[in-house]
Amino acid sequence: MNKSILIVDDEPDFLDVIEVALILGGYQVMRANDGKHAWEILENQTPSIILSDHSMPRMNGCELFDLVRNSSQGKNVPFLFMSAMPERISSVGTYSVLRKPFQFDVLMAKVDSMCS
Repeated sequence: MNKSILIVDDEPDFLDVIEVALILGGYQVMRANDGKHAWEILENQTPSIILSDHSMPRMNGCELFDLVRNSSQGKNVPFLFMSAMPERISSVGTYSVLRKPFQFDVLMAKVDSMCS
């Protein structure tokens, strides 16, 4: 069974690199360039896990997390923040945080554990 991951980040190059790493790790990837775009995707699809940057235009990661946690389809989806400044994350609920920059083996280990 192929696990699907939604990655959300406003840096296209970062999205490209993360996408390749996840695909090589056997995951199916959806991508969004900000929280608003991610929310539009989530209206029609429910991924196995969401990886999201915190600081983004239009809708930041905390706003996205709050919407996801308050939705019936997303309230149990594992959520991983990727942030250079994790101290800025102030959402209430269960989530994990991975400090940028990070090693891809650390990301893959975290994703594998969250998806199993």
